[in-house]
Amino acid sequence: MYTLILIFVTLGILYGLAEVFEIKQIKFGDGRNYQNIKMFYIVLMVIGLISTISINFISITNQHSDYLNLTMVQEQKAVYQEKADSLTIKFKNALMDKYPVYEKDIFDNMTPEDLKMLFVKYPDIKASLTTINYVDKIDVLISKIYEQDILSKEIIRDIRFRFINPWIFNFLTPELPDNLIKVYYSKN
Repeated sequence: MYTLILIFVTLGILYGLAEVFEIKQIKFGDGRNYQNIKMFYIVLMVIGLISTISINFISITNQHSDYLNLTMVQEQKAVYQEKADSLTIKFKNALMDKYPVYEKDIFDNMTPEDLKMLFVKYPDIKASLTTINYVDKIDVLISKIYEQDILSKEIIRDIRFRFINPWIFNFLTPELPDNLIKVYYSKN
C-alpha cells in the first residue's frame, strides 16, 4: 500500500513540476510542450488508480470467497469425521460378533486411526473380507479428513497474507466472520 502511495505522490510531484515549468515558461533544449507531459502523468495516475481499485476489489472478493471456502472445508471435515466414526462403530460391532475373544481391546478407545493396529495385534482378523472393507473405507475417510486439514491451512495462509499484503488497502479487507475465528486462531 505504501508503495502505491509513493508512486501517486511521485507522479503528482512530477505533474506539479511540469505545471510550474509551463507557467514559468522554462524550456529545455528542444522546447518541449508541457501539455503532453502533463497528460502523460495524468494518464499514468488514472491507470494506477484503476489498477489499485481493481486489485483491492479482487482481493476483497477473494477474501469473502476464502471465508466461504473455509467454512465449507470445516463442514466437509465434520461430515467425513462423522462417517468415519459411524463406520468405526459398525466395524466394532462386526468384530464383536465374529471375535468375542477380543472384545476388551475392541472397546478400549478404538479410534478410526487405530484400526490397522488390530491387524497387527490379531492377524486372524485380517482374514475377514468384511473387516478389510471397513478398514479401507475408514482409511479413505481419514485421508479425506487430512486433505481437508491441509486445504484449511492453505486457505488460512491466504487469508493471513491478505491482512499483511502491502499492495492491498487493509482497511478495505473484510473482518473475519465469528464462526471462523476459532478455526483461524487455532494452532493446529
